[in-house]
Amino acid sequence: MAAKLTLEGTFAFRFVGFDRADTHACTVAGVGIVKLTLDPGKQSGTLTGTQFVTNSPMSGQATNLDNTTYSLSGDFTIDDSGPPILATSNIVFTQGEGPGRKLSDQFAIVQTGPDRLSVISKKPHDEIRNKDVQELVSGEMIKVDPATW
Repeated sequence: MAAKLTLEGTFAFRFVGFDRADTHACTVAGVGIVKLTLDPGKQSGTLTGTQFVTNSPMSGQATNLDNTTYSLSGDFTIDDSGPPILATSNIVFTQGEGPGRKLSDQFAIVQTGPDRLSVISKKPHDEIRNKDVQELVSGEMIKVDPATW
């Protein structure tokens, strides 16, 4: 019998996608670490983490790469305990350097293996300007055990 994933512990993740700034479209890519903690009822929980992101304009050479770090905080709900697990997560991204952006997004999460999750963004929102943004990212989360590294 295969091991069953629980949505708790430390996950490394990567993602790619695009966003549309006010004047141009950008490719976005990033990596990070997130810690998921289940509530006592085991059907929801909280998350915290950090990510490094690079935005690159999709055309022209006039704009440099935009590299920044965000702290992550949020929650998740297990919609179906599976397998595969289906879940929804709401995350707030707070920029750690630069102009102080604060974004939020909702993600659909699907278990794709004993220690893997796939994610896709659903509701990107600029918290400072209070408006939805044109962005789509998808990625993969892999459960890690820092004690064995």
